[in-house]
Amino acid sequence: MMRRRKEPDEASLQAESDEPPSPQNALKSPREIYKEWAREQPDRFRLPADFQVHEKPRQIIYGYAFCAVLLYLGFYARPPATQTGVLRYALGGVLASVVLYSFLQTRDGLLVRPHPAFWRCVHGVCLFHWFFVIALLLLTPDQGRELMYLIFPGTRPDPSRRKNVFDGTLEIDCRINLSTVIRQIQTPWFTSHIIGWFLKMLMYRDWKFCLVLSTMYELCELSFQWLIPEFQECWWDSILMDSIGANLIGMTLGVGLLRWMNAWEFDWVGQRPLYQRALLQFTPFSWSEYQWAFFKSPDRLLAALWLLAMSLLTELNVFFFMYSLELPASHFIHPLRCIYICLLALNAVPEHYEYMNTHGKRIGHNEWLLGGIITVECLVNVKYGASKWASIVPPLGVCVPWCVSLVLFLIWCTCHFATCERDVFEGIKQPLTQTHTQNSAQQNGACHQHSAAEKGCSSQQAGWHYGVARAVARVPPLLVFSPLVYLFKYYDYT
Repeated sequence: MMRRRKEPDEASLQAESDEPPSPQNALKSPREIYKEWAREQPDRFRLPADFQVHEKPRQIIYGYAFCAVLLYLGFYARPPATQTGVLRYALGGVLASVVLYSFLQTRDGLLVRPHPAFWRCVHGVCLFHWFFVIALLLLTPDQGRELMYLIFPGTRPDPSRRKNVFDGTLEIDCRINLSTVIRQIQTPWFTSHIIGWFLKMLMYRDWKFCLVLSTMYELCELSFQWLIPEFQECWWDSILMDSIGANLIGMTLGVGLLRWMNAWEFDWVGQRPLYQRALLQFTPFSWSEYQWAFFKSPDRLLAALWLLAMSLLTELNVFFFMYSLELPASHFIHPLRCIYICLLALNAVPEHYEYMNTHGKRIGHNEWLLGGIITVECLVNVKYGASKWASIVPPLGVCVPWCVSLVLFLIWCTCHFATCERDVFEGIKQPLTQTHTQNSAQQNGACHQHSAAEKGCSSQQAGWHYGVARAVARVPPLLVFSPLVYLFKYYDYT
């Protein structure tokens, strides 16, 4: 059953927040309190502050049951005869142990649907992935590749059948006609772009952030062609098919779902048939929009840039893994990695957003694990790919535009925060009022005071310095990255 949202007025919210908990409610369980609250106010479904998902983990029972399984497998079961089977057999046992421990002992994240235990298991799978890439980092490149070939025999390269790992998935033909367009639409990359950006919009919940991330990713592909030649694309494939086509389709679908979730609310605890309650478990319990406000303060800007960098590295590592470990692009290991890393990111992004808004002392455990995975993967790519790269120094055509853009962005941020021109990127320009005092003649200038006193942001500076800084701060921040347009020369126009 769906209900149209009915927003409560401020008076009712204030009355509810000021009302102390009754002694009767103190004797009831949180679920009973919530059910009564939901029946009395069926137009709302938000969780009360004291609501928690109650579980009966039965840690001792599950622990002994798992030990019994290990006892049988260790003493009575016959391990596989092949070397590949033995290795998979052992790693499967370690994976099951890590997932079980995470299921029973890891603390919950911010997501509760379909069940907190599901997200704890996802954390365990990603924790095992982190252990595995650490093992790859400690081995030599030849040993690490041989380990991958033993676990996944289909990843072993066959020079007689495949020239490189991207054969069969990438084909450059920059002629614009119906056949080339249909061929690009039928590639797995086009579908993965739509699905990926649909999920990213659900994670970040902001048009501007997703558009910036999409543009930066295409620029990163151009910038890393000197390392991975397979990053080379036709200009119309990258700009029209990917950025304007598949990416925007995925973002639009994500925005449509976000608006639908904001427009409708569900009666989660009503008396429903079993199949309806089971299906509702896979829908979010509550939903809220994200207001990133990157340029509100330097701390928020640094946190947003960190999230942007981690998102870019997560996507780029897919291709660097293919190239450095010589894994075929068509192997199932790549979409499998994307699935559980995406599930981990679904928990990590809300933790990052909460950390930005609450100024917490520590980040969430899912965000920390995601950062650890990305960092170790980058180190593995550097170690395994260094011998395959023609040079470790980027060409001047790539280095200079990025350096100039970063310097201009640093200057813009300095002027922006110095003059307290907040939320320029969000389109909220606050008027400045000029006030004159009796001592203005002695101070050799006028005193400009910010009108938004409630934000605690006031800037007083005389002379031409403030005028220049104010003029620079009014420039759209994306304009300072215009030198990156020079990278378009690396597109294939033939």
